[in-house]
Amino acid sequence: MPSRHRTRTLPSAPSRIADAGASLAARCVFRQREMDHVFLGVTWLSPGIVHVTRGQKLIRADGTDLQVDAGGYVWIPAGAQLDVRNVPHEGEYAAEALVLSPQLARWLPPQPVKNTPQELRRLSTTGNAEVVEAWHRCTRGLADGAPQEVLRHRLLELLAWLGELGIDAFGASGSVRLRVKRLFSETPGKPWRLGDVARQLAMSEDTLQRHLTRDRASFQELLGEVRMEHALFLLWTTERPLGLIAEDVGYLSASRFAARFRKRFGVLPSELRKGR
Repeated sequence: MPSRHRTRTLPSAPSRIADAGASLAARCVFRQREMDHVFLGVTWLSPGIVHVTRGQKLIRADGTDLQVDAGGYVWIPAGAQLDVRNVPHEGEYAAEALVLSPQLARWLPPQPVKNTPQELRRLSTTGNAEVVEAWHRCTRGLADGAPQEVLRHRLLELLAWLGELGIDAFGASGSVRLRVKRLFSETPGKPWRLGDVARQLAMSEDTLQRHLTRDRASFQELLGEVRMEHALFLLWTTERPLGLIAEDVGYLSASRFAARFRKRFGVLPSELRKGR
């Protein structure tokens, strides 16, 4: 049977990932062995492109099924609600993602705001060869520690090629709820307060609270979700010790962190890492 984890958000915090290299984007490497994993109700916080290098990724979004085999690429827009199944081939699944930071938007020329979110899209290596080549230049730059100015130009080239396909990575700003979670994901261990977030989103505390109430969201619950889901992300993508992961997401007590993690995902962090 597949190992099923009922997660709600797959966080992306470029400044927190070990090999990000810059605050403009993150290169994330995913590997899992033996087990077939299913993640239900995933929210992808920042836009990006995932390249499956081994195994198979099955995605369901808005009732549409998408299959990405080894060698394939898929564009995932910010805020996309997904069910994801990672299927190993001969005991291993591997993928590499390039996650784009919202900070890139400030370098783009003014564009009309789109009110509808971009769709999940599979990218072929033939019909979208320019996008794939630009993607590889960006991931190589992140892996090799290229200067940030060089990375910025490579990323803007990628965004320009995506634009040729009708993909506007930052055209839809997203809901206030998504913007708050995106902000939390940059430094999930920070002792966030409502006033801090309101100032960064350029609104009053009362206005922010009204938005959250309308979305049936609690400030502390959103922060707790991001912290646990970022911990899940680090468990899957790094070898960072569990105690340090607990500190990264704002827990001084490793045992309290483990208990909270098990309550959220139904498994202890140590068990999940052992399974990986």
